[in-house]
Amino acid sequence: MDLLIRWEGELTNARIREVFGVQAVQSSRLLGAYIAERGDAILRATPRAPLTPSPRFDSLVPASTPDDYLRLISGASVALPGRDLVVESRPTLIGENAELFAALLTASRASTGLRITYGSMNHPDGKERTIFPHSLVRAPRRWHVRAWCGLRQEFRDFALGRVLSFAPVEEASPKTRRHDTGWNKLVSLKIVAHPAFDEARQLLLRREYFAGKPGSTVRVRKALAGYVVQDLRLATDLKRDRPPQFQLYLENADALGSLFSVS
Repeated sequence: MDLLIRWEGELTNARIREVFGVQAVQSSRLLGAYIAERGDAILRATPRAPLTPSPRFDSLVPASTPDDYLRLISGASVALPGRDLVVESRPTLIGENAELFAALLTASRASTGLRITYGSMNHPDGKERTIFPHSLVRAPRRWHVRAWCGLRQEFRDFALGRVLSFAPVEEASPKTRRHDTGWNKLVSLKIVAHPAFDEARQLLLRREYFAGKPGSTVRVRKALAGYVVQDLRLATDLKRDRPPQFQLYLENADALGSLFSVS
């Protein structure tokens, strides 16, 4: 209900029934419990008026994003009023293999391995290797697994869609998450408007991406930083990465050393 009142601007008994599919008696109980719980975070002009956020709402209620609201609405009935007003347009190109996902998750929990045939641009027909996964990662457009690679003797990322075959290996992982420095190390990505734009366009981009601030600093795992740079299409070399293809710039790309290819 926090999501509804924050992102729709109000909350009513009827909206609770619509979104959660409950009857009037239950929705009244839920609304009453919510009023008792949130107290000073909400306002109500009259006993029958909608609940609205108070000036203290943001400081008293856990933060959320429009994506959280989108997930709530998308999971509701297709007949939900207003469901078509907020649309998910980010494509998922393939459906992941549930058996592979489960096997990777099981191995991650047990610190065991999988024998996989993994395709790459150099070996499109696949090459066998044993991996010992510790984390599944939802990158912007596809799933990856972070794992110790027995072939390369290092931690690497593997796209689930490139795993051509797999079989569990009841062998203890020689390296676990605590050994993965790329995973455990956090780096700061300092993001600003591309300096090649004039001041007016930089100001526009600051409003669009940074709420008017000069820029934003994002803390991410070093092993995942490349996905962030790719997803946000950040320039890392001002001579090579030019507008209009690149609107944002990774200001501290040089300081991140070999993490990015900066010439």
